[in-house]
Amino acid sequence: MSYINTVSAAEDFKNCPIIRASEKGGTIYLVEYSTSDNAKETTYEKVKRLILNDSDAFKPISAW
Repeated sequence: MSYINTVSAAEDFKNCPIIRASEKGGTIYLVEYSTSDNAKETTYEKVKRLILNDSDAFKPISAW
C-alpha cells in the first residue's frame, strides 16, 4: 500500500485553477477560477470595479 504525502500534493495543486460546473435550463456552465497570494483586491471588489467602470456602455441612448 502506498501513501500520498498530502502536504506536498496540496502544494503541487496550490495554483491550479478550480473548475466548477452547474446546469441551468438545460445549459451546462463551466466556471474556471484561481486565486493569487499577490492579489490586491477581493473578487467582490474586482467585479464591482469592472461593472462600475463599464456601466457607461450600458446607458440607454435617447431617441430624441
